[in-house]
Amino acid sequence: MDISGMFNDFAKTFERKIEKDYFIRLQFEIYDVEQGIWQVDVHNEKVFVYNEEKFVPEETFVLSKETLLRLYNNELSPGSAFSNEPNEQGEMCSLIELKYKTEEKKVYLSKKPPEIVLKFINRLHKFTEFFSKDYPTKVIVDNRYGVQAHSVNAVSLCLDYEKGIMHAYFSIKKNERLHEPPIEFRLYVLNGSGTILVGNEQFAIKAKEYYHMIPKKKIYIENHEEELLEILYI
Repeated sequence: MDISGMFNDFAKTFERKIEKDYFIRLQFEIYDVEQGIWQVDVHNEKVFVYNEEKFVPEETFVLSKETLLRLYNNELSPGSAFSNEPNEQGEMCSLIELKYKTEEKKVYLSKKPPEIVLKFINRLHKFTEFFSKDYPTKVIVDNRYGVQAHSVNAVSLCLDYEKGIMHAYFSIKKNERLHEPPIEFRLYVLNGSGTILVGNEQFAIKAKEYYHMIPKKKIYIENHEEELLEILYI
């Protein structure tokens, strides 16, 4: 499948997912191919794709052709491609990366962004579903298709910043530790066993158990066994 075919398949499916008043204008630059500039204009329940610069985008992202192919083949979830994680230099980065990073574009859990920024973030999170040719959006939950996030392997399943909703699959190897902020969440253990640490308290967890956590301190989830610890975070 060529890049034009992938973008057009994404666009046709995304038209079935958007609401009447949804709009966004974005540019994507595929840095390892010629004529790699693609623009996506969404308005009036239609999705228009251009292989040229037709308008001034609200934001510009860069990605590789390999990332695009992985998304098209369901070997990478759309949310995972946008997920940020520090690299070796400590810089936050992702597979679909902002081209122009500035301080005002950074989002912090402890600080609510301005209303205009918040509205764009919400529209952008909705747009992540563009990079799926399936309706409804399908994600294959498999650690082979994960990315590094929160210090472990992860597959992003759902993110709604406005409503504070995040669903993710985490797979934790022996001696790895998952880091989570002190926010309310639910946890279902799919496989393996491990330990939840909250301050000075420790709780053993194992497969087929479900937990509702309302932590006041940062949480860590550890695995000290050879068997992979797999969890569904909601």
